[in-house]
Amino acid sequence: MKNKTDDRKIKPVSFNLKNKKDCDILNYCDNLGESFSAYVKELLYKEMYKDENTSDIVNAINNIAKILENKSLKVDEMAVEADIKEANKMNNEDKESKNIISNILNMGGKK
Repeated sequence: MKNKTDDRKIKPVSFNLKNKKDCDILNYCDNLGESFSAYVKELLYKEMYKDENTSDIVNAINNIAKILENKSLKVDEMAVEADIKEANKMNNEDKESKNIISNILNMGGKK
């Protein structure tokens, strides 16, 4: 008769209860709501395939960079003036968002 453990390979993990980092990890795992084993296996699986998982994002960023490098965005003076008037009406959060977007768009022109 085949024993159930013949189908499994067990890899124990030890935690030093005198080590704060180990204790923090244990406390975190105790509050996950899933088994430690399942969680560790999922983390390892994600790590194994992380380059594949991020390749779509990297490709999208590279495509945006190419578009920005190949296109010259010209803005006439009237648009700049309108932009300044609009910026004066914006609250600080809107200004911060606008600056972030402008910085991202301006990155494509740097070499």
